[in-house]
Amino acid sequence: MKKILAVDDTEIMLDIIKLQLEKEGYEVHTNTDPQVAMQRIASERFDLILLDIMMPGINGLEILKFTKQQEINQLTPVVMLTANEDMNSVRDCLTNGALEYITKPFNIVSVKKRVAQIFNQDK
Repeated sequence: MKKILAVDDTEIMLDIIKLQLEKEGYEVHTNTDPQVAMQRIASERFDLILLDIMMPGINGLEILKFTKQQEINQLTPVVMLTANEDMNSVRDCLTNGALEYITKPFNIVSVKKRVAQIFNQDK
C-alpha cells in the first residue's frame, strides 16, 4: 500500500484529501503542524508528499527543501497543493524538486487521477 503524507494548515482540506485518497486504497497520514510534519519526513519513508505552501511558521517551500535533504525521502515525489498562483512561487517549488504545482481550489478527482499517474510511473 502506498503511503502518502499530506501537510496543510487547514484541517478540512486534509480531511477531504485523506477521505478521497483512502477510498483509492492509499494509506494517508496528515499533519497541520509543519514542525511535526518535518519530524515525520526525517524519520518515516513516504511514497508521496502533498504540501501546502502558505502555512504559519514554516512554509511549504521550506518543507520541500528540507525533504530533499533527507536521505529517507530525498527521492519521494512532492506535489504542492496551494492557493498561491504567483509564478515566482511556482518556479521556486519546481526548481527545488517539486514534481507538480496544483492550485486551490482544486478538483479532487483531478488530484486522485494525478496521484494514480505518479504511482503508475513507478512500475
